[in-house]
Amino acid sequence: MNKERLLEVLSIPSVFGREELVRNYITDFAIKNGIKVMVDDKGNIYLTKGSEKMTEGEYYPCVVAHMDTVHKMQESLVDSNERLKIVESVYEKETDTVQTILTARMPNTDTKAGIGGDDKCGVFVCLEMLEHFDVMKAAFFVEEEIGMKGSKEADEDFFKDVGYAIQFDAPSDNWITETCSGVKLFDSDFKGLITETLGDNGYTNFSYDPFTDVNQLAQKFDFCCLNLGCGYHRQHSVDEYVVVEEVENSVKAGISIIKELGLEF
Repeated sequence: MNKERLLEVLSIPSVFGREELVRNYITDFAIKNGIKVMVDDKGNIYLTKGSEKMTEGEYYPCVVAHMDTVHKMQESLVDSNERLKIVESVYEKETDTVQTILTARMPNTDTKAGIGGDDKCGVFVCLEMLEHFDVMKAAFFVEEEIGMKGSKEADEDFFKDVGYAIQFDAPSDNWITETCSGVKLFDSDFKGLITETLGDNGYTNFSYDPFTDVNQLAQKFDFCCLNLGCGYHRQHSVDEYVVVEEVENSVKAGISIIKELGLEF
């Protein structure tokens, strides 16, 4: 896992309606790596990698995250193109395991600022997936935090050859959203395919959760969706923190699932 990239992504200020600095970072990453980029009128970003390697009957895996956070105090940093100060500390648990904890501070006042792991951790995990796989799609949505406004306008053409979508937008690293705002994200066949692989990576908690973008994708399109924990905690507060080892585990789980499902589901 590229820890330096994680720190970079988490340092970028973002708030609903002001996602441009995160969007610029994702666009620069795509251009640098030869990945096709499309931005719609709403400001959502769609990346496509490896189209020349697709054959008939194959479908893209698609990873998903949202670019906005709820931390309105960071809007001034977006205006001035400044970065959050990321603070790293080490915590030893009673089980003799060590966790690396990341929090954020405002750069000039050193006051607490929500680190925005919800969902910049998800953005980071998606970038790691794009780097790992030769064939992949990724969607990054705006304004999830104020009612999934970005994903409500998801581009239909982009998703017509997607086989399944995995969002990384839940706390901890043991969180699997099965039903999202009353919408079933996947069927029993899909659950049978992913349960063992998820369990091997420490994901055992199937949950019924409030909204995130795959709620919209599951309603709009004919493919199964999934939402996984990606290492953030105390979201929507200035005390929000990120556990590096849990983010890393989310990356490993994503790689394992996509290897298991491949291009044909």
